[in-house]
Amino acid sequence: MEYPVKTAAPAELESPCLVLGIFSGRLLTAAAQQLDQASGGYLTQILEHGDLEGDNGQTLLLYHVPSTACERVLLLGLGEAEKFDRTNLRKAIAAAVTRLNDGNSVAVAFHLDGIEPGQVGTYATARDLLLTAEQTIYRFDGLKSDPK
Repeated sequence: MEYPVKTAAPAELESPCLVLGIFSGRLLTAAAQQLDQASGGYLTQILEHGDLEGDNGQTLLLYHVPSTACERVLLLGLGEAEKFDRTNLRKAIAAAVTRLNDGNSVAVAFHLDGIEPGQVGTYATARDLLLTAEQTIYRFDGLKSDPK
């Protein structure tokens, strides 16, 4: 698999699906705030309906988000901001990858701005993201006679 790294504002990032984090209490991460501002408060308006609280692993898939170059936006619950650590990050990523793997997304962009747990930095966060994604979608079917 290929894992390109891009830097762009969330509204300018071109991808079939963009993943943005939401902390408990419907608190937007930095990237989600940027997209919310670019879309005229669309994310805040959607979150006010109560379909996503921001608990770790919760997901909400949105289509046709205004002022974005992406086809879909997946809002991903990260849990409590004060308790956010690498374990919570991995759980959230696994939930997002599972949700996306069940759908029709052929590519996805995770925007990491605002979801770095503690003092680990961007490199460790990206590494956790990739390893967790690979572990989540891995399926051993070498001994099956009819793999899907």
